[in-house]
Amino acid sequence: MKQIHFTTTLLMLFVLGIAACDKDDPSTPIDMAARVMLTPAEATIGMSEAATLELRAEYIEDSVFAVSLEVEYDPLILRFGGYSTTDAAVFGSEAVEFVHDDTSVHIAFSRINTEASIYPNGLICVLVFEPVAVGQSVVSAPLASAVFYDRAGRPLAMDGLETVQSVVTVH
Repeated sequence: MKQIHFTTTLLMLFVLGIAACDKDDPSTPIDMAARVMLTPAEATIGMSEAATLELRAEYIEDSVFAVSLEVEYDPLILRFGGYSTTDAAVFGSEAVEFVHDDTSVHIAFSRINTEASIYPNGLICVLVFEPVAVGQSVVSAPLASAVFYDRAGRPLAMDGLETVQSVVTVH
């Protein structure tokens, strides 16, 4: 009887261990923290190329009507070259507004007034950065600048929200 209990316990621990691991690398636990991220994590470009970064949201569990955030970069290395959206983007292709200065891009996304709030998981938009000089720039969306709003325009508490930055190297 002890052998069956031990085998059952071992099998349950094995199944729980598999369920908590990344399918691509079974030794890596899945991180399911809510986050706003720039991908890829690293990009290398030449002086005549542009870096294309996706701004994405993952594991957002709150119903969101609008988001406002800032993307920062080193203006001595990069300049903001524009953006693109598609209908496949979580807020749609017409829902993004940009204001940029020399060191950052302020981005606001909103549903149209007649639309319902959404769970904004997936692609938000694609950002393009052009090289200014050889070097390396961190491109990030600081938590202090990220505000999520409900349909009534009230800020949502996004406890545990993380941001994931990208590093662009110009050579």
